[in-house]
Amino acid sequence: MGDRITLAEVARLAVILRRDPSSAVAAALEGWDYPISREALAILDLYDLTMAANNDSKKGRPKPHGGRPWPLDNKQERRWGNTGGRSREEVVAILNALGHSLPV
Repeated sequence: MGDRITLAEVARLAVILRRDPSSAVAAALEGWDYPISREALAILDLYDLTMAANNDSKKGRPKPHGGRPWPLDNKQERRWGNTGGRSREEVVAILNALGHSLPV
C-alpha cells in the first residue's frame, strides 16, 4: 500500500476476490478443498439435474456429483425451528391450529 495503492482500493479488490469462487482467497475463507469456477459449478448443477430427470424414481434420489470442493454430507444442513421433542402428529396439530392444512 502506501503511495501506489490506497486502502479503499485494497478493500474493493478484497471484496472482488471474496466473491469469486475461482480465487484461492474465496476457497480458503469458505473452507473448501480447492477453488472452482462458476462455469464448473453450473456444469455440475446441470449434471445433477440431468441425472435427477433421468432417474428411476423406484431407485431413490441420485447422489450429487462429487466434483464440488465442499463436502456433500447432510451434517452441514441447518435445521430451522425446534420441535422441542414433539412427535410429528403434535407438530401437525399445532400447525393446523394456526391455520395450516397439513395431513396427519
